Amino acid sequence: MNKYKSLIRLIFIKEKTRNIQKATTLKYIKNIFLLIKSYSYKYLPLFCFIYTIKRKYNN
Repeated sequence: MNKYKSLIRLIFIKEKTRNIQKATTLKYIKNIFLLIKSYSYKYLPLFCFIYTIKRKYNN
């Protein structure tokens, strides 16, 4: 579990350094955590993967 939390923190820091709007990133991370709460930690790698793909094609 801690491994995943630090991964999300890392992604967040990466986004901040890229000068992407903080509000958007925060909203996205909040959504991830809401999904985690409603499903479970076993789906977290999938969310991270989707997030990475999304970032790749947005830039």
